Amino acid sequence: MFLVSESVLVVSRRKRRDVEKASTDMELQNLKLYMENISILEENEKLRKKACLLHQENLALMSEFRKRFSKCEFVSMILNTYMLSKEQHVNDDEN
Repeated sequence: MFLVSESVLVVSRRKRRDVEKASTDMELQNLKLYMENISILEENEKLRKKACLLHQENLALMSEFRKRFSKCEFVSMILNTYMLSKEQHVNDDEN
């Protein structure tokens, strides 16, 4: 009878060690995943800030492009008007 209870005690100790080891392994894995998550969140924040700066730069460049395009459009409109008026003067002179 003493042998049976001793073997049960040994098995019980092994199970407890296995459970403790599994628990420690899970805690380590959890810590690793937590640290990886923190790292990903930090990188995500850096990328979000970079994307925001690029968006602002894009808006500024689009605004500059529109200003230049509208100036070119205005000059083109003036030149077209000038050319039309010149053609009218030539036609008037011919008549």
